[in-house]
Amino acid sequence: MKRQGLFALTLSIMLILSACGTPSSNTPSNTGSDDKPSSTVSDNTLSNNTPASGNSVTDDFLKTITAETAEAKGVCGADLTWYYQDGVLVIKGTGEMTDYTSYNKSPWCELEIGWVIIQEGVTSIGNSAFSGCYILSKVELPETLKEIGESAFWKCYELSNITIPASVSYIGGGAFIYCKDPLSITFLGDAPELEPNAQIFESPTIYYSGSGFDKLIEEQFGPNWVKQ
Repeated sequence: MKRQGLFALTLSIMLILSACGTPSSNTPSNTGSDDKPSSTVSDNTLSNNTPASGNSVTDDFLKTITAETAEAKGVCGADLTWYYQDGVLVIKGTGEMTDYTSYNKSPWCELEIGWVIIQEGVTSIGNSAFSGCYILSKVELPETLKEIGESAFWKCYELSNITIPASVSYIGGGAFIYCKDPLSITFLGDAPELEPNAQIFESPTIYYSGSGFDKLIEEQFGPNWVKQ
């Protein structure tokens, strides 16, 4: 009887252990959902708390994107290359970016991009470079950037804020039309030259502290200008 009792006890323990190690049928799958495309940036990679360009978080992430690991890659200027991985587009090199149009679209136009990192050395953002990047919500610009082309961020519906480096001296027409409402733009330097007789912004809140903005305030009626 004692042996039978011990056997029953042992069997009970085995059944309990087996049950604990068996995955529940209610365990959610990791195949993505209809609410969030599987190829977009994960919450851990892209968050509102991610610091600006040049910080350790960005630098550590950039180390994981190489020509060997990238899901897609190519060239976007005479001396510029781009890499795409996990919803993040990285542009690196030196010099100007290629200009694009509705007929000659950017090479990443079909990718689901949530975060754009443009590294130091890049001097311009080409016309229509990120036009129609509907889920783009975070952009990091380098201090070497001088120009932002026409319609550069046109129809970036999820882009709610962007910081313009002090080095930027020119912005083309329609650069920030149809971004997320409300859109917040912060200028770190003096007022850049805007394409004449062109609407650059729709109705963002623009924060500025440099000089030369009085003329822009007179010409651009849509924005809410806030001096810091």
